[in-house]
Amino acid sequence: MNSNASLVAAASDDKDLYLWNRKTGRLLERFTHPSAVLATAFSPDDQLIATGSWDGSARLWDLSGTQQAILLGHQKAIWDVIFSPDGQTILTAGADNKIRLWDRQGTQKAVYSGHTDEIRSKDISQDGQFLLSASLDETVNLWDINGRIMRIFKGGSGGFLDARFSPDGNLVAATGFDNKIRIWQIESGELKTVIEGHDEEVRSVSFNQAGTQIVSAGGDGQVKLWSVEGTLIATLASEGEAAWQALFVKTTSSEPSVQKQMVIAAGEDKQATLWDLESVLSNRSLIKKSCQWVADYLETSIQTETDRDLCEAYLAENFTAADSTEAEDFAQTKEAFQ
Repeated sequence: MNSNASLVAAASDDKDLYLWNRKTGRLLERFTHPSAVLATAFSPDDQLIATGSWDGSARLWDLSGTQQAILLGHQKAIWDVIFSPDGQTILTAGADNKIRLWDRQGTQKAVYSGHTDEIRSKDISQDGQFLLSASLDETVNLWDINGRIMRIFKGGSGGFLDARFSPDGNLVAATGFDNKIRIWQIESGELKTVIEGHDEEVRSVSFNQAGTQIVSAGGDGQVKLWSVEGTLIATLASEGEAAWQALFVKTTSSEPSVQKQMVIAAGEDKQATLWDLESVLSNRSLIKKSCQWVADYLETSIQTETDRDLCEAYLAENFTAADSTEAEDFAQTKEAFQ
């Protein structure tokens, strides 16, 4: 999304980038690449959209779909593209194991080497001084802006697919092929949390603006909301085709409709889904209470013997890792269905 959450951009393997109006859902533009589009990002001033492609090229577009520059240098697919916080530098990462830095005119300014396998994602700190890169070589590298590796985070097997800074720059969250989310403290390098809950590889992770929650997307089709301590808050999507990415919507808008905490996700079903977390959690609470209210009836009525596990599956999926009060409520409710 752009900075005021009015526009949604999505990359597609059909060689196109799609741009929608968030409020109306209307398709505004369709930008065509010579090859599959793997990554996209808005500039901080919302004037440009960057794309990365399977053919190793990155491109800059204005919002009307006119190409402003083409960035050539990667020898293989570009898996991720982002702008620096000041919007003057574009950073790309690719299957050639390199991070490349470009200006808005498309001139390559620097190349960083340090991985031995594909770089699947990268992030830049809010102050623009540090970079993260997640690689299939089973490492997450912390770089300074000049390309010096400051720390290497390791763990798991099969390689990392995503890595993100917390907003305050104190934590790193990373995901990969071992179905787990890992959170490290940057300064000490200490592994703080390992989160399990996905059944297949975890393809993306994102912090909320407060740095208190993360959202993850997996090859199992699940999109999950967690506390940074590893508590499952909600499962936003629980089935279907693989989810490629899920992000908290970060916005500078003062419009009430976008001040709520929102998550957007997209995947192999070729759809982008937006959740209002306030509504999601409110509905979740209502369903839980409803299950609790009917527990006694289902337990005692001889006419409902076959329905006594009506809510058990839902509660087990959504409340087993809740806070202590909610966990006690769940335990009492679950017991009533036995």
